[in-house]
Amino acid sequence: MDRFDAVIVGAGAAGLTAATCAAVLHARVLVLDCRDGLSSDFAMSGGGPAAAGTSFQEAADIMDNPGLWTEDIKRKTNNSAEESIVRLVTTRARDAIHFQARRLGMDIHLVKNIPVAGHSVPRLHATPSEGGREYAEMLAAAAGRMPNVVRMNDTEVTGLIVAEGVVRGVRARVRGKQQDISAPITLLACGGFAANRKMLHKFAPEIADALHIGCPHNDGSGIIWAQALGATTACLDSYQGHGHVTVDSKGRLGLGLTTLGAILIDRNGCRFVQEDIGPSELAAHVLAAPGGTAVEFYDQRIHDLGMSMGAYRDVVARGVALTAPTARELAAQFDLPVDRFLTTLEVANRAAMGEIADPLNRRAFAKALSPPFWGVRITGALAHTQGGLLVNSKAQVVRSDGSPIVGLLAAGGTVTGISGHGAAGYSSGNGLAQAFALGMIAAETIAAK
Repeated sequence: MDRFDAVIVGAGAAGLTAATCAAVLHARVLVLDCRDGLSSDFAMSGGGPAAAGTSFQEAADIMDNPGLWTEDIKRKTNNSAEESIVRLVTTRARDAIHFQARRLGMDIHLVKNIPVAGHSVPRLHATPSEGGREYAEMLAAAAGRMPNVVRMNDTEVTGLIVAEGVVRGVRARVRGKQQDISAPITLLACGGFAANRKMLHKFAPEIADALHIGCPHNDGSGIIWAQALGATTACLDSYQGHGHVTVDSKGRLGLGLTTLGAILIDRNGCRFVQEDIGPSELAAHVLAAPGGTAVEFYDQRIHDLGMSMGAYRDVVARGVALTAPTARELAAQFDLPVDRFLTTLEVANRAAMGEIADPLNRRAFAKALSPPFWGVRITGALAHTQGGLLVNSKAQVVRSDGSPIVGLLAAGGTVTGISGHGAAGYSSGNGLAQAFALGMIAAETIAAK
């Protein structure tokens, strides 16, 4: 078999970042994926990685830096995120964005018209359609143009090759046949454990039985393999929930329309949650509503702004976003108690205009809604887990004493993120930011070896 400087397990955000960067640094890598990468969390995401201090922010006169982002993370996570990982991500995510734009020629821009809970300034970046699938396809195409990147799809990695405590490659099932693939470095970029119900019940039981809208292959294998070698983990209770998922289970409302002023209505015609919390912690509130569903209610202004997001455009194209010239007519379409809903809307609008205090203490993103109106029936779901392995400044997987497991790197969903514990610490774009930053660091380690 061909000789490689590294074998990369997973063709998602972390794996593709590591592959392209390593190739530019003259390393030869093999990328293995159990399918074709299009079922990855990257491809199924909103496609908006966060990064601070980028040239795109500078061009938009937005002052940002790793320190400001770090303060936002501390505030959102109640200072519970793993400090060493936060430092790596906040300082290197911008390098990954610049690498994609300048070295790979990807068309990237700053997302400016959608406020994002948890971020004090605009710092999400996107490709033209502002969708994860397009972003993933563009990065995969860049990898495909590089002769130093060899890719094998439909390859199931079943374990690590270990000799005398050193990881020397992986065991894989290729076209039904077991095969050993050797390399001096193995990078685990194979996602978290959101598709492993047993692990979810152990570490995040409150979301374990929720609809899973992420990669169906994220069974936690990478974490389990590394733990068997003594690897340490952190924040395994951390996850990204999603409170804006359409009830047909086929999509999500992008970053969420609540930051533009949308309100959430239960089947009784009442608001039930403070809508200015983030989409991750919102999931549990929607699931706790009667029937585990709600209607996201908004107006034409919000619809027009939302159309910039690829995920929302897909929802509209599928016909699950309904519209009507009056609130009464739209309430009837969703079978809501009309009079109670109209009263709820009147109170929400008065609170948004500052005439009365908001009954649910909503303080941010409140706007008065006016006809014509729109609505989508939504539910809560699990997108992906945020806890995992700990790595050092070279993306090497470490034991509890800080010593690295020789030959083993990790990035992306296999590694603990920057969301602290539970669901409330996650901010949109922070998962992709970690994958990009650690993927680039892993590539540098591969090239240096």
